[in-house]
Amino acid sequence: MSIQNPFSCFLIGQGTLLVQCAELLLERGHQIFGVISADTSISSWAKAKDIPHIQQTENLIAFLRQQPFDYLFNIVNSSLLPKEILELPRQLAIDYHDAPRPKYAGLNATSWALMHREKTHGVTWYVMSDSAEGGDILKQVAIDIADDDTAFSLTGKCHEAAIRAFEELVDEISSGQALALKQNLDERTYLRHSKRLVAGGVLSFNRCAYDIDADIRALDFASYPNPLGVAKLAIGNDSIVIPKLEVKDDRSKSSPGTITAIEPSFLTVSTASYEVALRQVLTIDGQALSIPDLVERFGLQVGYQFKDIEPDRARRIERFDGLIAQHEAFWVEKLATLEPIAVPYADRTTSHLNQKQYTSVKMSIPDEVTTFLEGHPAWNQSDFLFAAFATYLARLVGTGCFDIGYRDVEVQRELIGLEGLFASIVSCRVDIDYQQSFEEVFKAFEEQVELTKLHKTYARDVVARYPALRSLPDRSREPIFPVVVERVEKLDEHQAGFGNELTLVIPSPKNETEAPGF
Repeated sequence: MSIQNPFSCFLIGQGTLLVQCAELLLERGHQIFGVISADTSISSWAKAKDIPHIQQTENLIAFLRQQPFDYLFNIVNSSLLPKEILELPRQLAIDYHDAPRPKYAGLNATSWALMHREKTHGVTWYVMSDSAEGGDILKQVAIDIADDDTAFSLTGKCHEAAIRAFEELVDEISSGQALALKQNLDERTYLRHSKRLVAGGVLSFNRCAYDIDADIRALDFASYPNPLGVAKLAIGNDSIVIPKLEVKDDRSKSSPGTITAIEPSFLTVSTASYEVALRQVLTIDGQALSIPDLVERFGLQVGYQFKDIEPDRARRIERFDGLIAQHEAFWVEKLATLEPIAVPYADRTTSHLNQKQYTSVKMSIPDEVTTFLEGHPAWNQSDFLFAAFATYLARLVGTGCFDIGYRDVEVQRELIGLEGLFASIVSCRVDIDYQQSFEEVFKAFEEQVELTKLHKTYARDVVARYPALRSLPDRSREPIFPVVVERVEKLDEHQAGFGNELTLVIPSPKNETEAPGF
């Protein structure tokens, strides 16, 4: 094709869509001055093409100001770019969104469209602005939604439509025929990162079977990371994951949630409309659970009724899920690099027993420690005991880098009644340099504990949602930490039973007069 006006550009983003768009630009004779991406595969592609590239954490403005350029293409990048960057292109900064703007602006648009049972969806290329609303629409393509579409399949349709639309847009830009249409912001909806699933994805059978099916398909990301959640059933204080269901032709005759049949390969459950068959069931951390095992584990039988969770509890789940959504990337990275410490001399000969036996020992704090802390008024006793214990373990096992399970009293207050959905024990990384003084070790350790507390916790289904975590050792059991440090209000109220091999129980900073215990 003859290009009337070749142009220059930079690209920001990630994924295969960016590479395909870049290839199309090069084929048509346009210049790519640089690529900004945290995606290593894109960095490799740019290197092979001899195109300058940097990580998104580096100095974007300095990189973009190296020479004048015409367009900035922002492709699959959820970060809001500042006004000073958007003003750098001589022509336009252009963004891609996998939804028909202005509707479904924000994140996880394909999932929300499926949950709302939309019949059509779309993709949009539009002019970027320094606000979340965005500017004029340059190219928009509609997509039909099939009855069996999932988040994965609909995203694939968006990808294909985005390439076609980008090809047309590039040709229109180069020939001076691109048209910009104003967005009707009265139709705008914005999906923030904190917008989470109703009741954390816990299903209610007191709804139409097709609505339930739509919710489940909206959370099916296949083998790709799932940032939103999974559909779950609450059984008492436990939860199981429902990755798929089948809507039957039979009208429900029993109360919604009633098990009407149990077969070796499926359960049939009534809803507010049609019967549904559950053929695939997973544990909360993504392990396959056969129907016979499910029935035996929870004592299910024909006539058993799955109950809706109480409205107040559902709201608590949704609020807490939204609160910790911002921390999920932090915990995914932590879990992907988890290094649980192995306790020397731990007696594993009774590991076959259903109930582990615990011995508790209450320990007095030596006077030397009290005297030492009096000379360090900025140090609190709780953190000191935690750091000393971690340092002792490092000496014991001969390594300074490992993870200890951590259970914080403040987070536990927020988790009361929600422990089946959110992790009670999280990872606290210990990284000790033997060349450091204890003062230096303590300071670094104190910062790590504060970082852990700041990020609170994560949804227990996170392991099932991220491919990087599917090889996590022992993910099929709880907990995954042999050693745990737990802060409590009162030592006398502590109850053992997490299943780990060693727990140090220490009073919270507000109750430091108490002695710790194991």
